[in-house]
Amino acid sequence: MTRKRINFLVAVLSIAMLSTLGIFGQAQNSYVPLSISVAPGFGNAVTSPTFNVALTVDKDPAAQGTASYQQNEVMRITTRPDAASYIYLFNIRATGEIDTILPNNFENVEFTAAGQSRVFPTSTRGYEFRVAGAQGRSYILAVATQLPLTPQTIQQIDAQRASSSTNNFGQTMLNLNFPSISQAWAVSAMPFVVGQTVVTPPPVVNQFGTLHVQTNIIGGRVIINNQQVGVTNTQGALDISNLPVGTHSIRIEAPAAGFLTYFGQFTIQANQQSDVLVAF
Repeated sequence: MTRKRINFLVAVLSIAMLSTLGIFGQAQNSYVPLSISVAPGFGNAVTSPTFNVALTVDKDPAAQGTASYQQNEVMRITTRPDAASYIYLFNIRATGEIDTILPNNFENVEFTAAGQSRVFPTSTRGYEFRVAGAQGRSYILAVATQLPLTPQTIQQIDAQRASSSTNNFGQTMLNLNFPSISQAWAVSAMPFVVGQTVVTPPPVVNQFGTLHVQTNIIGGRVIINNQQVGVTNTQGALDISNLPVGTHSIRIEAPAAGFLTYFGQFTIQANQQSDVLVAF
């Protein structure tokens, strides 16, 4: 079955985000669930979470905030709310833009029971989450609500831009704008790092060849690129291996023939033998 791809950090789906909300990791050994603080002033809206939703990614199952993905790698996301709810997933790019990744064209938001762990994408839906876009620290954001969000609310989330800051305790704050949600809800964020595209290097090609020198003298000095590489043997020959591909200069000096000298050039091709034939 052909699997469809949904690229994180690329606006291939609709997106959403929620008024001044700070999300930060508590001073524990886990980022999930994250504590949050919400600025007041939203009328009848619930302005603080009333339950928790755990969030992990496949490269960081212990929720330590250490996940790192290369471009085009597949990501799987696991959520577990402690109250029955509907779970929405968003990707916050390193540049601050927000993308809705659940719901999407292949999978809708469904009711999740309290304590139920779910892995996204659902294996039977025939698509994948693949990391793409700008390098740097990004976030997966899980929003769990006890009633479904309206399309308008999701669009409001999608239209926002996230930023980060450091509070007085040295904690990294993820600052988001949430619209009014007049029901019980929870939110968690999981950081991950987007790296460079993994490029498979081309196979190493042998970039060397050999040279066979044939003369009619014994003890002729063979000089290539101004360096002596040997003398001809009793058959007047000399073989030189591992010469780099390209054009080289050659000089052959014949002391036994009154110091006659030959000057020339030859070309080496990969994995091939070149020949220089000289008669003094």
